[in-house]
Amino acid sequence: MSIFRDFFVKEKPVFTGITRGVGGFGFGGGGGAAAGSSPISASGGTEIPSGGFNYHVFITSGAFTVESGDGTIEVLVVGGGGAGGRQHGGGGGAGSVVHATSQSVAAGPYPYTVTVGDGGDHPWPGAADFNGVNGQPGGQSVFGAAPEPLHMIALGGGGGAGYQDSGVTGGSGGGSSHNTTNTTATAPPTSPSGQATTATGGKSYQNPGAGHLQNNGAGGGGAGAPGNAGTGADGGGPGGNGQAFPGFPGPVLGPAIPSPLRSAFTTAVGPTGLFAGGGGGGGHQPGSGAAGSGSPGGGGAGGAYTTPEPNSGTGTNGVEYTGSGGGGGGSNDVGAASGGHGLVIVKYAI
Repeated sequence: MSIFRDFFVKEKPVFTGITRGVGGFGFGGGGGAAAGSSPISASGGTEIPSGGFNYHVFITSGAFTVESGDGTIEVLVVGGGGAGGRQHGGGGGAGSVVHATSQSVAAGPYPYTVTVGDGGDHPWPGAADFNGVNGQPGGQSVFGAAPEPLHMIALGGGGGAGYQDSGVTGGSGGGSSHNTTNTTATAPPTSPSGQATTATGGKSYQNPGAGHLQNNGAGGGGAGAPGNAGTGADGGGPGGNGQAFPGFPGPVLGPAIPSPLRSAFTTAVGPTGLFAGGGGGGGHQPGSGAAGSGSPGGGGAGGAYTTPEPNSGTGTNGVEYTGSGGGGGGSNDVGAASGGHGLVIVKYAI
């Protein structure tokens, strides 16, 4: 463990005792303490103090517990990215991002349940399945659950399409394979109790994947922009861009990410906080063009069709913990790429 991590990062065990959030949702200024409130002391995830704020970063499921004090929190919930499709396949869609500011909380009887969605698995059924298969969708990420007052759901991204199929609908839609229409994003759902998935003052970000009417895969949708169809018969479509959240910069959050994956995460997210990094790029049909590029924020690039087959043209995985989509596969007999895991972050003033 580095000196930097020892000094700046506190990892507290998740406290499962008494705590609950209190209502009073509304717009506000990014997780600051309310007038007349006492400072929040909380546990859960990896706690990182930086610039007058505490960040609790969850890369696995757990609970956020307000142990004492009261005030407001800012929450970012990122769904897992979808996998790319096989055989000139579409790129996977990014997970939805739900962002809520100035949510009132206080110590009480409930912890806030946190669920972090997995990235969708790439399809790899075997060479005999010439027609390809769709990528698997990502898992949803959730902050809070009934009877907790604050409940936010970020859907997993849709899988990219296999050969001559439409992508899978999801948080952001997966890209289509060649000669097919586009794929829409799913509207934010309601919770089982009927409460909206975004708290008052929150917003959900997702976009559709693209269609491709020629012989390549299209890009999956990102949290910040739709997927792209590409420009010609021989080119795969790029994935849609991620959505920037400058209050959640990658370099600050990097210590919460395991060291083998940290560099890719901080590079993809950067100082602007590009979460649900983006849709995966579409796979490449034989010809002179290129596979679809990945998107800013961590979307995986599509695979390029090369000869001889098999074992060529695999797409690039979405960057872990950005909720990005995986790239579509290129050649007939290889798999596509997996989506990146999701993430949940809670921020408040100290």
